[in-house]
Amino acid sequence: MTIQEIVLKTNIAVSLLPSTLGNKVNLSPTIEPYVKEGYTVIDERRELRNLTAINYIQSLEEIEYPLFDVTVSDSEKSLRLLNLQWLSPRMHLNTWVNAYLVDVASLLTPKPYPYSNVSLKDFNFDSSTSISVSIDDVGYGFLVDNDQIVIIGEFSRYIYLEKTENITIAIGSIANSLQAIATAISELELNIIPPDDNDDNGGGDDNGGGDDNGGGDDNNNGDNDFMPLAVKDSNYTITTNGERIACITSFGGFTVTLPPNPATGWEVEIIYLTGGIDSVQINFNGNSIISTDINGNATLDITEASLTPANRGGKLVYSNPYWEFYPNHGATNANANPPFNLVTI
Repeated sequence: MTIQEIVLKTNIAVSLLPSTLGNKVNLSPTIEPYVKEGYTVIDERRELRNLTAINYIQSLEEIEYPLFDVTVSDSEKSLRLLNLQWLSPRMHLNTWVNAYLVDVASLLTPKPYPYSNVSLKDFNFDSSTSISVSIDDVGYGFLVDNDQIVIIGEFSRYIYLEKTENITIAIGSIANSLQAIATAISELELNIIPPDDNDDNGGGDDNGGGDDNGGGDDNNNGDNDFMPLAVKDSNYTITTNGERIACITSFGGFTVTLPPNPATGWEVEIIYLTGGIDSVQINFNGNSIISTDINGNATLDITEASLTPANRGGKLVYSNPYWEFYPNHGATNANANPPFNLVTI
């Protein structure tokens, strides 16, 4: 997968005027979504750098800046300057990220000079984030007459693109791989074929279905109940006797729902294919599941059943009024994980 980065830079200049009062003014310019033929935008981040507020306030009282004797300590100098900055006649320049106040600058009059510069923070943000500023009246009013604050800086967009054809090829490759896995599994040990049913005339077919000589069918319906393996990667409801489901969690976990009204003798097979990390939940669909431990003790207190990378699944057989594990869930070899992950009351 090849990722291409596009960087778009521009300078900004935003003014706060007397008419602005205390309203927020957005620092990010209005932009259109980036489009490039044959590419898909997969991510975008934005930056505001080197932000400077140019202070043209003339309506506030002029401040006399202190002169320090050489004997004054650094801590005393810092305290006097801090008091000057935050206790003198002033306005506050607030910086907002969405609805959150993240920075406050104290703006004194630059008199007797025509203006002064105040440095602001840099910001990294995404397309859903707004960076704005506003003037706050702290007892000395808002901007009036010829007062003005101009904020300048650099705005950058970092856009990450991927060729659309690469995505199509990748999806096709995944689909082909999944189909190959399903075919291989179906042709190997998971393609379980029940024994023939024999009657007086020796009837029976490979799938247990009846023939013209009166052969029986394991599921009493005379057709082929053992279907090919079907690969699923999202929520699925089993509706037919004999369905065999191979679960792939490459795109996340999901739920397999059992039939709502099964008949006694119905069986389904649900297995977990290698390659995923998420679980597959089994929805009982109003029925119960019974489990028997290695000593033959049965429990119906199962609240959840799932497939995981360690619990790879198997067959479920319905015997009214509950589903049973086949082979017995609790009789699993002590050196192997059980086929289903169970949660009991």
